[in-house]
Amino acid sequence: MIFRPLSASLSLEASPYTIIRVGVMRTKLLNASDYHQLLHMSTPEILQKLQESDYAAEISAYALSATRLEHLDDMLTHNLVRTMAKLRRICDEHSIVVLNAFAMRNDLWNLKTMLRAIHAQIPLEEARRRILPTGILEEREWDALITAATSIESLLDALEKNPHEHLQRAAIELRKATEQQDVAQATWENALELSYFTLISEFIHTHGSTAVGFDEYFTEEIDTNNIATLFKLVREHLPPDQILTYLFPLTHRNDAIPLSFWQEACHATSINELFKRFSKTRYANAIAKGSKRHEATGSLVGLETELQKNLLRYSDTLMHRHPLSIDVILGFLLAKSTELRNLNSIVRGKQLGMDINEIEEFLIIRE
Repeated sequence: MIFRPLSASLSLEASPYTIIRVGVMRTKLLNASDYHQLLHMSTPEILQKLQESDYAAEISAYALSATRLEHLDDMLTHNLVRTMAKLRRICDEHSIVVLNAFAMRNDLWNLKTMLRAIHAQIPLEEARRRILPTGILEEREWDALITAATSIESLLDALEKNPHEHLQRAAIELRKATEQQDVAQATWENALELSYFTLISEFIHTHGSTAVGFDEYFTEEIDTNNIATLFKLVREHLPPDQILTYLFPLTHRNDAIPLSFWQEACHATSINELFKRFSKTRYANAIAKGSKRHEATGSLVGLETELQKNLLRYSDTLMHRHPLSIDVILGFLLAKSTELRNLNSIVRGKQLGMDINEIEEFLIIRE
């Protein structure tokens, strides 16, 4: 099972000890002022600043320098591995349930990496360093899966026999995808996302009113993901019926965007039409900013960034509304993931010679 079986009236309040420890971890995250400084620094200065932060151990381990940045992604990922391990040590049994719900997405991301490698005929041993235990599975379990997966079929067989329910469910969705002709990589990845959102939805439904903060957060996250996906697919001119299969409309919450809205939006004939449709939703502010950035650049990166900023703000709101709940853990996990993405964008942008304004377009920072 993904979610350790507890009582039917599962409490999603974290222990005071967990709240305090996670709060301390959150104070070590970079803030808007830190990002402003990093943007105006050279690469050596950035690495020096990170040496004085929570990233010191990984920078030393990978011997990163201004001329040796090839392992930047590995450094950031290993920092996440260490962070997740620390969270598991300090979480009580109720908090672990939430941590697992968030962490299983990292397992599915590892599966995406494996599928990409198999699809591109890259030996999984070469992709191994991209597959790290930031989710529920331990390193030895990934080693066993990689050894068993010599093809898509053998990977599916291994997943079906795996004791973890989220991997079994992933195998079911992937099997369905294989029934289609000329299966594209996007189809595999959509199948994995569908299995994840389905499990989250089932968990929320099972625990009902005790999962209020959890429910609110994932409702917002799923709708945010749906919006970003819809814009991309309409831009690619996919048929409406096909677009809908890539979305996961929620039907159990009144504050979620209704199914009928998604069905109509899939028939949009242009990006501008979508901006107009979503300007009447609760995402109007992010949509307006994303629309301006799209007009200026022709890219959807600005929209995706604004949507993620909106999700980050919403997470902060939940955390302040429920200060003793698991929202504190969800808020930290989202903020940490965002920080890793921002650091990668800044350093890579500096490498490519991008100016500050260009790099800033990719950053998700609380305003």
